[in-house]
Amino acid sequence: SLTMSLGYAYLSRLSMVELAQPVLNQLRTAVNASVHMGLLDGGELVYVANARIPLPTAINIHVGSRTPAYATSIGRILLASLPADAVDTILGTGPIPAMTPNSTSDPAAFRQMLARARADGYVFNDQEFHLGVRSIAAPVFDASGHVVAGINATAMTHAFTDDVVRDQVQPAVCAAASEISRGLGYVNT
Repeated sequence: SLTMSLGYAYLSRLSMVELAQPVLNQLRTAVNASVHMGLLDGGELVYVANARIPLPTAINIHVGSRTPAYATSIGRILLASLPADAVDTILGTGPIPAMTPNSTSDPAAFRQMLARARADGYVFNDQEFHLGVRSIAAPVFDASGHVVAGINATAMTHAFTDDVVRDQVQPAVCAAASEISRGLGYVNT
């Protein structure tokens, strides 16, 4: 029944969050940055867990916050996992709304960015959601190999320099996403 499946989806999501929380806490410590977990709800990203450090910005993302999926690193890594027609349904065919002057708003360039993210296994959002803020996201897979969520690490540009992102943050975020995926029963073949 629908009630049963909704109840199950809620319970499985809850256990995913419970499973993820200690990993998110470790990631926060490892990269000294705020980390979040989110999942797609139509064209929106819904945040379901976090482990934050105080950020001196106007960004106040909390559990239950919703943002347009195209704008955020987690939203983008989740969009990258969808078939092209599903992406078209969510984004439409016109320009992608720009959140900052750095935002990728050209539809073709945006889809190229999604393809690159799918190939790389992570997204680097460089001040496209908020000026002065950088974020790196990676996908979380379930036992059947579907992307069910994404996690990210977010910090000010002065903390997440190019070197720090490349050498520390990106590997740490990808490792944490893999750890959560394994906990959900995903076996990377």
